[in-house]
Amino acid sequence: MVQGKHGKPKGQSHLMGRTYYGLWKRGLDIDYIQPPQPRSVEAKLSKRQRRENVQPSIILVPPTQEEQEQYQERMFEFFSHLGFGDLVPPVPTSNRPFVQLQESSAVWAMSMDERRRLAEHWEEEMRRFAYNNHLEEYERLRNMYEEACEKYEAVTDEVSI
Repeated sequence: MVQGKHGKPKGQSHLMGRTYYGLWKRGLDIDYIQPPQPRSVEAKLSKRQRRENVQPSIILVPPTQEEQEQYQERMFEFFSHLGFGDLVPPVPTSNRPFVQLQESSAVWAMSMDERRRLAEHWEEEMRRFAYNNHLEEYERLRNMYEEACEKYEAVTDEVSI
């Protein structure tokens, strides 16, 4: 499938992102509670290294103290209004078998990989259901068409006699 600008399939309705399912599937809740992560930065090269076409190395820079504090404030403000004080749920990282995912009602505690697998299964089931549903409608309309053709041929046969 062709990917759009933000990793979403092209042609996918932007309205899905505004549903609970879209929020869950894209993991926006997980993104929200994710602590600041180290970021990759290219190491600066000296003039000599640039002349020699040395490839810059990538350095992981830890989050700044300010980023950590902003994250803590945001989490405290959000979760304290919900009555949880400074308790932030852990970022889910589990990788349970698919059978367990199907039986679980705790969908918000699923990791991104688990959500992806379950969503693919649900969406494939919906495609099959829609196909079968439309197939029955197609068969019904085809039978009606064939009956109409038979009646038309009977009438034209009578007229030509």
